Amino acid sequence: MTDASQPLFLFGPGYSAQVLARIWAGKAYGSVRSEDSRKALEKTSIEAVSIADQVGLRTGLSGAHLIVSAAPGEDGCPALAKLGDMANIAASVTYLSTTGVYGDLDGGWAMEWTDTNPGSDRGYRRVAAEQGWLEVRSDARIVRLPGIYGPGRSAFDRLQKGTARRIVKRGHVFSRAHVDDIAGGLKALLLSGSTGVFNLCDEEAAPPQDVIAYAA
Repeated sequence: MTDASQPLFLFGPGYSAQVLARIWAGKAYGSVRSEDSRKALEKTSIEAVSIADQVGLRTGLSGAHLIVSAAPGEDGCPALAKLGDMANIAASVTYLSTTGVYGDLDGGWAMEWTDTNPGSDRGYRRVAAEQGWLEVRSDARIVRLPGIYGPGRSAFDRLQKGTARRIVKRGHVFSRAHVDDIAGGLKALLLSGSTGVFNLCDEEAAPPQDVIAYAA
């Protein structure tokens, strides 16, 4: 079991990671790339650490639960490049990936044991990042997320802004997860100490146009 007072280190402290930090008992550190991102993070309870500060990165990571939510680019996973060689000093490593690594299942269900079969460069980068983290930490936790929604990022918000569209693509369905449920699920995984691959999403896959119509 994990000690809830252990700190978090959030590489890419975005939408979901910030909610996790709010419900976590221990201290939270977050990586920043610029002064603007530092100022934005100062409005939260997360302590900013520059990715250029190697000493600060090592200090913040030591004994902390590393949560990686930064997306990989053409050069690979930025967190792996920065923290990969010191991953062993973290209490645990959790990589937030995407259910997009399963590719097009023609309406079928993807389980944790389903083979990855990405159909895009973005998906291939995610698979490569997952494998990269497992190479530096065999006990790394891989959490695959679906479409994320919540305050400020929902069908209701798009309707209110007048930007909602019903785009119909025959046979296209996918699962979703509320940001609060993601944070709660991540907290539960950390506290349990469970490792492996987890699909953190709902069991109500639906066409995107149906979601918009229901919200309207």
